[in-house]
Amino acid sequence: MDEWQLINQLQKFLVRKRYFFVMDDIWDIRTWEMIKCAFMDSHPESRLIMTTRIVDVATKAGGIYNMEPLSDDNSEILFYTRTCGGEGLTSSNQHAEVTNKILKKCGGVPLAIITIASLLVGKQSEDWSKVYDAIGFGHEDSEVVQNTRKILSFSHYDLPSHLKTCLLYLSMFPEDSFIEKNSLIWRRELFQHASK
Repeated sequence: MDEWQLINQLQKFLVRKRYFFVMDDIWDIRTWEMIKCAFMDSHPESRLIMTTRIVDVATKAGGIYNMEPLSDDNSEILFYTRTCGGEGLTSSNQHAEVTNKILKKCGGVPLAIITIASLLVGKQSEDWSKVYDAIGFGHEDSEVVQNTRKILSFSHYDLPSHLKTCLLYLSMFPEDSFIEKNSLIWRRELFQHASK
């Protein structure tokens, strides 16, 4: 279906129905304008929530709610839930100190907390400070966004080589596209043949 056929189908489906839709990560105004068409003249009690990182898109949609970072307590709960099933490791003051330093640099951003916690799951607790130092936080205060990028970058470099290669091939496809297995295998074979 093209966009307008999909919009017409959705409008027919939603006639006289109450709904609650959440659309995640809208990147541009044109996309929002297209999506909005499908929900014109809908049930007055229906709700449509959209998330975006782009202020212009949020302004165009109206009713902006800026998310606050997680509190220190909720950051710690999220971190320990991922690293050790929710049980805080209180056996070592040094461990708690490193955890606090890591969480401070994450700045309450769930993506940063989950990413670094996932990275630390397989590591000995004694190695956490090494990971913290290796990411390049050091002792300088930097922007949370930069720290999040560093965490994501470091977690990529910590992947086994076969997963790095897999991500490399997947990056050749546009976001949200359907990827056929044979197309992915063909590209891998082509690359291996060209590198010989």
